[in-house]
Amino acid sequence: MKTSSSLECEQAFLDSLPLWTGEPDFNLDVPRALCDGLGNPQDRIKTIHVTGTNGKGSVSAMLASILHASGYRVGQFASPHLSSVNQRCLLGGRPVPIERFLRSIATVRRLAEGLSISPSYFEYVTAASFLVFAEEEIDWAVIEVGLGGRLDATNVLRHPKACVITGVAYDHMQLLGETLPKIAREKALIAKSGSPMFVANVGRDCRDVIQEVALENDAPVYFFGRDLISLDDGINIISTSTKVGIDWERFALWGEHQKGNARLAGAVASFLGISEEAINQGLRQVRWPGRLELVELADLDSSGSANKVLFDVAHNPDGLTVLLDYLKHEWSNVSGPLVIVFSVLDRKDWGTMLKQLSEFSSWYQLEKDASPIFIFTTCHNERAVPAHELEAAYTGESLVEDDPVQSLKLAREIAGDSGLVLVTGSIFLVGEIRPTLVNSEFRTIAD
Repeated sequence: MKTSSSLECEQAFLDSLPLWTGEPDFNLDVPRALCDGLGNPQDRIKTIHVTGTNGKGSVSAMLASILHASGYRVGQFASPHLSSVNQRCLLGGRPVPIERFLRSIATVRRLAEGLSISPSYFEYVTAASFLVFAEEEIDWAVIEVGLGGRLDATNVLRHPKACVITGVAYDHMQLLGETLPKIAREKALIAKSGSPMFVANVGRDCRDVIQEVALENDAPVYFFGRDLISLDDGINIISTSTKVGIDWERFALWGEHQKGNARLAGAVASFLGISEEAINQGLRQVRWPGRLELVELADLDSSGSANKVLFDVAHNPDGLTVLLDYLKHEWSNVSGPLVIVFSVLDRKDWGTMLKQLSEFSSWYQLEKDASPIFIFTTCHNERAVPAHELEAAYTGESLVEDDPVQSLKLAREIAGDSGLVLVTGSIFLVGEIRPTLVNSEFRTIAD
């Protein structure tokens, strides 16, 4: 049995690894070798494979919760994690104990050394999660793609019961392509023969590419949207008003965009034979920490700091558009200051994101006769854009506080007891700040 010190060594080893082994010419040879050496654990469980620029985590969480509500033992592979690596490997909506996960990492490490291969961080955690799921003999696993699809380590899945594309937008263009159709093709190449593919409402150019890939791989494809015309070319259309009657009054997640994700998850679950009752129970019980998650602190400290903090990992322009629209419609009546803490990685289109924040500030000024207050910070990641660079590039007024935890303290002091603090941008920022306010167990499925 591994001692605590040896497990700490495994954590340190994992943290020393690069996220990817190479850009842009990495392939699936290493994850396939790992899975072969482990006896292909990913093939011993029923899986749903989920990709998409935004929304894939939410849809994965919804599907896992729905399957759990149906009485199944469910695993969920999520990427990335918020604050601890075992949050990537969930059993029944809870992270597998960290000691258990690191023992699986150690098993994969011994295998890799025996094979003389050097997996990346993501390849390690993917293989270790598959191993945990197989050893736990779960009924279903919902597997979220880390990046793209075609060359993602999760694409070693050979017989998923369903594949899902939650949407296509600009992100990771240096790896996936500079146009939406190219990005769509990378995501669509999780398609497998005989596995139905469900696609969120995408533009015609992306739809054509996805349909082509699905047909090439003998995968039935179902497009989700009200504005598509069914042609005699093998296209299946799922109406936005599916036969699943969703109880929106008791739906757990906030934001209009989550309703679209819920309809998609409900359609997939219904196709797999899950009852409407279980679908609604799952949608009532689902939780997705760090995504439009409001933390209301029961007591104010002596300084009168804000007791409302909203977390959202809007880490690309498409996600930020959704978040800012949500603020306009749901938080326009905040009586006190709106303070936004922001950090982002340099591989994101942060110039566009700063422009979006500036445009939102102008709108807010007209609506409220007051400007939101921006605090730029630097999350602890080597790819983080330095806070002073964000401030220099931003066209409006802003503050700089390099330390993320101190930036939250400053934001709460400014917001006061009637304001709102929004922490957004990189998932690494939310993952760093959230644990300072939230002491409850990380869960994606409520009791």
